[in-house]
Amino acid sequence: MGMVALKCPGCGADIELDDSREFGFCNYCGTKVMQDKIIVEHQGKVKVDKSDELDNLIIAARNAIKAGNYDLAIKHYERISILNPNSWEALFFPMICKFDNLTNGEMHSYALEIKNANPTIFELIKDYVEDKQEQLDAIDDVVNMSYTVASSLMDSSLAFRKSLNSGNGLMALTGVTGAISSASSATKNINEDRERALAIANIMWLCGDSIESTFDMEDKDYSNYAVEAWKKAVDLNKQFINTRNAQLFDANSQSRISKKINKYDSSYAVVEEKDAPSGGGCYVATAVYGSYDCPQVWTLRRYRDNQLAKTWYGRAFIHTYYAISPTIVKWFGETNWFKNMWRGKLDKMVKRLQNEGVESTPYEDKEW
Repeated sequence: MGMVALKCPGCGADIELDDSREFGFCNYCGTKVMQDKIIVEHQGKVKVDKSDELDNLIIAARNAIKAGNYDLAIKHYERISILNPNSWEALFFPMICKFDNLTNGEMHSYALEIKNANPTIFELIKDYVEDKQEQLDAIDDVVNMSYTVASSLMDSSLAFRKSLNSGNGLMALTGVTGAISSASSATKNINEDRERALAIANIMWLCGDSIESTFDMEDKDYSNYAVEAWKKAVDLNKQFINTRNAQLFDANSQSRISKKINKYDSSYAVVEEKDAPSGGGCYVATAVYGSYDCPQVWTLRRYRDNQLAKTWYGRAFIHTYYAISPTIVKWFGETNWFKNMWRGKLDKMVKRLQNEGVESTPYEDKEW
């Protein structure tokens, strides 16, 4: 009787098992551990069946993710990728697990990594997951977990941009040179944030494209997921608008993605290039209150459209304001001194308008 050295698929511990037994239990975590089974086929070939180990590793990896132990999950998936190089899970989930330890400087490359892996992930699901329901479950995991990460990345990118710009206000107060340096730095941070955000939103856009190019889109079970992915890309564009007061997708992109969605969901309105919103408006108020869609800004937008825009001098003021304020907000909109300077004035104005009957409920801008 001899002892066989094995590695626990549950916790990775080194254990020993009596070679006369087919299985045992890990002394550390209690996982059932099987010895490799040797199957001799009639042709005389020898095949090592590691299916039990693979199944145990997949269970252990999923449990590690549920427990928030992402480092352990990654280790399990590394082993899974060796035993089964065609595992979509072994390609997808380690990328998702990396989000927990992501640094600010890695956000852009991380978003590109997930986006670029999408086509291969869906090809692996189609080619190596035989059961249709299991295919759909896998697609569901990829679409929804990708969106969860993408939405969090969008927030993290904005927080990083704000942290970089937090010192620009003090720099601007040091004189002309300081103001120029502050503006240049703020513009650079805003542009880099937009580049990151585009890469993040494109995770979901390419997710939809990859589903469309891989699966039978005449089957609504599959086409619905492509539509869902594209709609989530649109949601990320809206998230960018609400937090940055600017469009992420240009007019051409908005039109293209709306047509993709409408192809499989006829109830979805197509956005023509000439009709695509350009974003912007109420720049100072949005910078102060943090969103273009909030009660205070809804009140101010109503006042702009229903009162100011009714007169020639009101429209002249609006045009002048829109010509100047975007640059000012771009330079200083994320600094505390700028927000503090305007917050009190705007609060008083909003309160007065609401007392005069201007509503603070959700509002769609008018064309004037």
